[in-house]
Amino acid sequence: MVSIQTSDTVFARPNGQTYVTWYTIYGDLSARGKTPLVVLHGGPGMSHDYMLSLAALAAGDDARPVIFYDQIGNAKSPCQDNEPETFWTIDLFIDELLNLVNHLNIQNSFDVLGHSWGGMLAAELIIRRQPAGLKHVILADTLYSRKRSNEVVTRHLRDSGLTPEQQEILLKARVDGDMSHPEYGAANKSFQSQFGIRGLDVNNLPEELIKSLTLGDKAGVLKAMLKHETGEDWDVTDKLNQIKIPTLIILGHYDFLADRDVCQTYLDKIQNAKLVEFMESSHVPHWEQPEAYMDAVRSFLDEGELKGLDSSISS
Repeated sequence: MVSIQTSDTVFARPNGQTYVTWYTIYGDLSARGKTPLVVLHGGPGMSHDYMLSLAALAAGDDARPVIFYDQIGNAKSPCQDNEPETFWTIDLFIDELLNLVNHLNIQNSFDVLGHSWGGMLAAELIIRRQPAGLKHVILADTLYSRKRSNEVVTRHLRDSGLTPEQQEILLKARVDGDMSHPEYGAANKSFQSQFGIRGLDVNNLPEELIKSLTLGDKAGVLKAMLKHETGEDWDVTDKLNQIKIPTLIILGHYDFLADRDVCQTYLDKIQNAKLVEFMESSHVPHWEQPEAYMDAVRSFLDEGELKGLDSSISS
């Protein structure tokens, strides 16, 4: 039986304003066995729920503690609705993450897995702060350049069967975060069924995934971040070489955000990087090919390499 602890911690800002970061821990941090893994969810504007399949890493003979949390402004870590757009910065999310790490007293030894926006956050954490206690990082289904990623999105849109008008609606939403167009929902559902959740039954999605998708961007976090921080100009390509720790790049073969060519840049720039590609997955291989995904993550975190695993994985 895996122990589960749920709590929250105060996140204070320099201006004296305080916020709450909600978190849950699967496994026992006090055992101090394997290095704990902190999971960074996507969005920004989603929740930890859709990443909960990774709780499997806290079970079995090879168990390690896994920490999930809702980032500020998301789900169980709310903030004021009237925060100015300039409140939302990459450094805000990094500060919150490090505050949680320190609160849990794991700052001297921890691993990070970031998915989608969470992968962007993980890369920026290292580039901007170089935390000494971070031992491994996993960048899953993510990007290092908004412009380069949007080129991949555009190519997939052309292959999606959507009309030019529908393609334009989805591209606009990626630029400004506005999903209010009346045709957005149907167009996005069609696109995601091919390049977001391809390996899943769209009529029988995991409840955890549905919960995160339903939450959406309630606090306007995504819009603000796209406008000021992570929009078309966001690009850390030339800073990837500052990531010195063992790094695993995870790619779903049909992912709308990235492809093999995009991921090659990670391998070229990060000295100690390895790539695993899930051939029957798109944006959420931790749900689409869960057993192979957990095997790859365990192998990497234990050995710092994909021991005994091929870089391209089919079920």
